[in-house]
Formats: sequence, C-alpha cells, structure tokens
Amino acid sequence: MSASSEKFLQLFRDFRDKNDALSPHGQNLSDIELKHIMRMVNIVEFKPYECLINKGEEASWVGFLLSGVLSVLDDKDQHEITTLHPGAFVGEMALLEGGYRSAEVMGKAPEGADEDTFVGTIAILRFDLIDNMHEVYPALAYKLLMAFASDGMGKLRRTIDLKSGKKQKRQSTFRRMGQMEKNINKQGKDKKWEELAKKEIIYRQKIVKMKTEESQREQDL
Repeated sequence: MSASSEKFLQLFRDFRDKNDALSPHGQNLSDIELKHIMRMVNIVEFKPYECLINKGEEASWVGFLLSGVLSVLDDKDQHEITTLHPGAFVGEMALLEGGYRSAEVMGKAPEGADEDTFVGTIAILRFDLIDNMHEVYPALAYKLLMAFASDGMGKLRRTIDLKSGKKQKRQSTFRRMGQMEKNINKQGKDKKWEELAKKEIIYRQKIVKMKTEESQREQDL
C-alpha cells in the first residue's frame, strides 16, 4: 500500500472510531470493509460557506465527513441548528426518508480561514452503489444500512430533546445490536446478511417510489 493510500485508510479508520454506529461498539467495520468503501467513494473538498446540500432537493448520495466542520442550517432564517464534525454521516436522512434533503448543509469556516481555502473533506457514496452493494458485499451493505438508520434516529432524538428541553436516557441502538450479534455468534447461527440487506434496500426503494408519486400528484393539481 502506498503512503497516500495508507493516509487515506487512516482517515477512514479515524471516521469509524469516531462514529458510534461503525465503531467497535456498533458494526465494528474491519480494515478490509473500509477498503471496499474507499474503492466506491468520491472524495470532495469543501470551502467555508460552500453549500453542499439544499433542503428539498432530490438526493443521490450519503457522505462520510473525514475532516472539517459542517453547519446544518434552518432554511427559513439561516440560523445554525447544529454542527457536524469528523466521524459524522452527511445526508443519510434522505436515504431513510425517501430521497429528498431535509436540511441545508454548508462548510463552516474556522477562525481566520480564507474563503478560497479548502477547510474539509467528505467522502461521497452514491445511493445506487449502496443498492448494488448487497450483491457483492452483503455483510457490508447490511452494516452500512443499519449504521445509517441508527445515526439518523440519533439525530432525530437529539432534535426532539432540544425542542422539548428534556433528555431521555436511552441505550444506544448499536450497543444493543452488537450484543445481539455476539449472542447469535455464540449460538452458532447464520445471520443471513444478504436477505437482511435486500429487505432494507427494497423497503427504501418503496419509500422513494411513494414519495416520487406523491410529488407528481402535487404537481398535477
């Protein structure tokens, strides 16, 4: 492995270790699985205030924030709702909710940064590659889909807690999943990764179809 490839792999290791859903407490992605992902992604650098996602637009990718900070903004008055740091997924809610972006996301400027200087890096994984992944890497497809779901639910819970002013005590979904998988392994049962991944993908495709048909009906009115 070249020095640049090793540096790239280390960025993904750091991402995995900072992301609860992919860390050893969650899906515990191996270096081999990280390399599979690395071969499928496109790397994009962003500048301060550069808009990466517009609310309401049709989505086609999910991102892995490798470096830098992103601001999630309210599209009405542009105030900052939250920030995303290295180890965060970007745009996974569209994957779960039917293919449309639910918020605006732009690059956040570090203090003293020049607006023409790149301040962060995001790895882009297209939805169609995720859909096809279950045929080649079914175990990895399942792990990623479960990680996206867990991360998305976590963001929704934090938003609800912020609005209500209350924080509910909950056990991490992926800590529970990790324990369940350990128990299954002890019992010597097969996980049937391919079937599980297919079910998740088919379910998402149905949601996308329903959202598209709903949008078309609204346009026809």
